[in-house]
Amino acid sequence: MTRWLCAALLTLTTTAHAAELKVSDPQVAEASAAALVFMSRMKPQLKQALRAGPPAQALAVCADVAPKIAAELSEETGWSVKRVSLKPRNPLALPDAWERQQLEAFDAVVAAGGNPGWAAAEVDGQARFLAPQRVEGVCLLCHGESIDADTAAALKRLYPDDQATGYKSGQVRGAISLSTVRRAPE
Repeated sequence: MTRWLCAALLTLTTTAHAAELKVSDPQVAEASAAALVFMSRMKPQLKQALRAGPPAQALAVCADVAPKIAAELSEETGWSVKRVSLKPRNPLALPDAWERQQLEAFDAVVAAGGNPGWAAAEVDGQARFLAPQRVEGVCLLCHGESIDADTAAALKRLYPDDQATGYKSGQVRGAISLSTVRRAPE
C-alpha cells in the first residue's frame, strides 16, 4: 500500500487535473496508484515475453496475463479495473459513454501536441478514473501499421474482430479504467 500511495502522490503532483475533480482526493490517489501498479506488473512481463520470442508469442501476455492482473487488482483494491479502447482488440474492451468521451478528449490533446493526463469524475454514483495508455515503440510490434505475418496471423486467430492496429508512436491506444462499486441513490 505504501508503494501505491507514493506512486499516487507523484501522479497527483505531476498532473493538473486534481483541482477540477468532483471525486475525493483519497479516491483519486487510490485509483491512480492502482493504474500505475497495473502497468508496473504488466510491462515487465510483456518485455520479458518479447525478449524470449517473437511478438506473436508475446500476445499471450496481453490476452491472458493482463486480464488476470486487472482481476487481481480489482480484488486487492476494491476498484473495478479493466482496459478500454476506441479501437479494441478484445470486444470486452469497448468503452462506455463516459470512457469514450474521455478517450476522445485524450486523442484531441495528443492531436494538439499535448500530453493527456488522467481523467476522474463521479458518474452515476460511481467514482471513475481513466489513465491513458500511449503507444510506445514496443507497442508497435502488435499495434502498429506494419505487423509481421506471424503476428498478424496470431492476432487473427486470437482476435478475429481486432481493431487495434494502425497506431503510430505517441497516440493513445486506450486506457486503464477504474470505477467504484455503484452506490444506492440517496
